[in-house]
Amino acid sequence: MILDDASRMVLAGEDFFEINTENSKLVIDQMVERYWWLCSLRELIMDHGSEFGAHRIHDDGSWSSEFKDHLEK
Repeated sequence: MILDDASRMVLAGEDFFEINTENSKLVIDQMVERYWWLCSLRELIMDHGSEFGAHRIHDDGSWSSEFKDHLEK
């Protein structure tokens, strides 16, 4: 689920049987499809779950993953 931090409005979300990268990308795509015209995504706060790949942090503090590559597209 993606919430707007200011209004707490649900911007996108869906029920899935499992949490994984593909399902996370689907929810991001929902949000972009619905709200791309409103404003660009400035910040994404996440819980660093394994589906995002952020637990793979390099020595310099950067990280890379399939999910991050999808966001950059």
